[in-house]
Amino acid sequence: MKKKTTAFYLFLKGFIFFCLVLTLGCKSSEELNKEFLYFQNNIDTVGSIKVKEPVILPNDILTIQVFIKSLNQDQALPFNLPSSGGSSSSGQGAGVGKTGDPAGYLVELDGTIEMPIIGVVKVAGLTKTQLQVVLKEKLSAYIREPSVIIRFSTLKINILGEVKVPGNYNFPRDRVTIIDAIGAAGDLTDYGKRKNVEVIREEITGRKYYSVDLTSRDVFQSPAYHLQPNDIVYVSPTEVKLKRINNKNTGEKGLQLTLGLVSIMTGIFTIIALTK
Repeated sequence: MKKKTTAFYLFLKGFIFFCLVLTLGCKSSEELNKEFLYFQNNIDTVGSIKVKEPVILPNDILTIQVFIKSLNQDQALPFNLPSSGGSSSSGQGAGVGKTGDPAGYLVELDGTIEMPIIGVVKVAGLTKTQLQVVLKEKLSAYIREPSVIIRFSTLKINILGEVKVPGNYNFPRDRVTIIDAIGAAGDLTDYGKRKNVEVIREEITGRKYYSVDLTSRDVFQSPAYHLQPNDIVYVSPTEVKLKRINNKNTGEKGLQLTLGLVSIMTGIFTIIALTK
């Protein structure tokens, strides 16, 4: 009788151990909410968002339009590239965009572009506002009261890691947020770390890394909220994904637990059978 009691307690301990393993492997709904829900702060934060104007870098494509404050724009025409629809014949300018759109200038590796009549202009390291001032100064020698509009023709963002559709994305506007980029990539997968989305940015002073927490409303105050041309957005995988990669089989853990329980029960029943 004593041996049977001992065998029962061994079985009970094994069953409790198995239940503990399953319980520890599961997370509460509150814990899951903290990991997966966006913008969770309970307190609204009101404040101005400081948007840092991006500087122009090599390989950027700029759309530059020159005009004068007059109904007759004939004086400004020689300073503008022809509408896109083919390659530009004016030096380093390269036609980009849709037919009828202003053509764009590819910033060369030495940081320059070449404009009609004006010639080579150093643009890398300047913001669009700063370049406007430089061009107005140069144009004033040829036309009266010149005005200049400068835009990035496309804003290229590389989105990698745990998003549903990773890849290179070209946004046809100057202002793109990290929310826009992630939305274009189909949102994060279930295995993407929402608390630590990395933005890698090339600047004149060197490469910089920013960490963005999408589960917090503070994301709107981050210097990486507004993306800049050629930014890289990387979403790292969660520990769960890494474990699954290491196991090379999503069902391996469950199979091991099942085999463990079967082994425990088999051992207990063997002991019971031997004590009869």
